[in-house]
Amino acid sequence: MRTALNAVSGSGEVTVFSPGVAEVVVAKAADLDHALHNAVTLVMETAIERRTGIMMTRLGIGRYIVQVHPEVPVGLIRERHVLKADQ
Repeated sequence: MRTALNAVSGSGEVTVFSPGVAEVVVAKAADLDHALHNAVTLVMETAIERRTGIMMTRLGIGRYIVQVHPEVPVGLIRERHVLKADQ
């Protein structure tokens, strides 16, 4: 069951689906850094509790998933890109 908590501001939309998982959607590139920072802040407590790091996955232009991830060492944030054939 997904419970979404939306945070909308001038810097885009951050949706928290569960502790440790947030989606970021922005329309303007200038808003991306602030929105990603907000998402990392929202999942950081879960990452600390689970003693793991955070993975930011770019799903497309202006769309990211930020989540705690067991492959990322505690205290680190890594970024990856999902490539699609049409990009």
